[in-house]
Amino acid sequence: MGIEFIPYRPEHASAIARLQTHLWSGDEERNAAYFRWKYLENPFLPEPVVMLAMSDEGAVAMRGAFGSAWEANHSPDLLFIPCVDDMVVDPAHRNHGLMRPLMDGLFDTLAARGSQYLFSLSAAPVTLVVSLATGWRAVGSTDPLGRVARSVVVARHLRAARVPLLRRLARRLVFHSERDPFRHLDRSRRRLRRITMVREPRSEEMAALAKRMGNDGRIRHVRDARYLDWKFRNPMADYRFFYFDEQALGGYLVLHRTVSDRGDRACVSIVEWEAMSTKMRLALLDEALYRGAFANLETWGVSLSAPLRSELERRGFRASAQRTLRNPCHQILVRCLDPSVADWTLNGRPLLDVSQWDLRQLHSMAG
Repeated sequence: MGIEFIPYRPEHASAIARLQTHLWSGDEERNAAYFRWKYLENPFLPEPVVMLAMSDEGAVAMRGAFGSAWEANHSPDLLFIPCVDDMVVDPAHRNHGLMRPLMDGLFDTLAARGSQYLFSLSAAPVTLVVSLATGWRAVGSTDPLGRVARSVVVARHLRAARVPLLRRLARRLVFHSERDPFRHLDRSRRRLRRITMVREPRSEEMAALAKRMGNDGRIRHVRDARYLDWKFRNPMADYRFFYFDEQALGGYLVLHRTVSDRGDRACVSIVEWEAMSTKMRLALLDEALYRGAFANLETWGVSLSAPLRSELERRGFRASAQRTLRNPCHQILVRCLDPSVADWTLNGRPLLDVSQWDLRQLHSMAG
C-alpha cells in the first residue's frame, strides 16, 4: 500500500476530521469546525498550508501551519510568520517515517510563499524531538506555573487509600471541578463596582487598551481587534473575561479551558492578563481566584516580570505544578527556511533569546 504526500484540498476536509480524532478531539464535527476556524478563517494566512500523507484508506498523517502576526523593536510593520502545528499520525502508520517528507513538503511550500521563519509556540516533548532533528532550534520553555487547590491535594491522598469509602469521598471532592471547572465562577453572585465577569470578549476595547499600554520592543504577537475576534471564536475553547472598568477599560484577565476530550478539561489557564497598573492586575487576579475556586489553575511564566511572578507565588502558584503527562512543559521553537541566514533575528531582536519575547499563552493553541 503506497503513501502519497500531497497538499490539502477542500475534498480532504472530512478525512482530516477523522484523522484528527487522534489529536484534536473524538468528535469529528468539532474537528471540522476547528479546522475551518484555524486554517480557513485565519486572518493572517487565509489560504491553508497543510500537508497530508494519503493512503487508500484516507489521510494517515498531517502537519499544518496557521498564520500569526508579530511586532518587534517598535517597528510599525507587522511581521507575518506561520506557526507550525497539528502533527498527527494514525497509530497504524506510526514509526514508518512519514513525518520527514511531510515537514519537507511544508517547508518547501512556505519558502515558496516567501516565509523566512517558522514558529512553534507550544511544542510537546514528542514534537520537540522530531523538530530538533529537522532544523528547528529551541528558544526556551514556556515555564508553566500552576496552583492546585487543597481539595485536589486531599483527594489525591484519599485516592491512594484502599478504603472504598475514602475513594468515594475523593471522587466527590473533585467531581464538579473536573466536569465543569467554571461552575463556581458562573454561579457566583458576587458583584463589584469596577470588576465584571462575562462570557463575551470586548475585543475592540481590549485592543485599544493593548495599544495604550504600548510595548518595550520585545517580540510580541499583535493584539488588534481582528486577531482577538478570531482567537476567541476557537471551537475547542471556552473563555471567561474579567474586566476592570474606569472611565475606559483599565484592565482585563482572560481564563481558558479546553472542551476537547483529548485535553485536560479540568484545568483552567490564565491566557492573557493586562492592565494599566499592577494594582489593577492583582485586583483582577484576586477576583478570579476568589470567585472561581479553581481546582487547577495555570499560566505561563516565560514573560512575567519578577514582581508579578512573586505575586503569583504568594498566591500559591508553583513551577512545575502542571507538568504532567497531559500537561507537559512545552517549548518555544524557531526555524529559519533560508540556510544563508546566520543570525536569527526579527527586526534586530535575537529570536533564540527567550528574554527578547513577550509571549502570552493566548498566542499559542494552548490558549
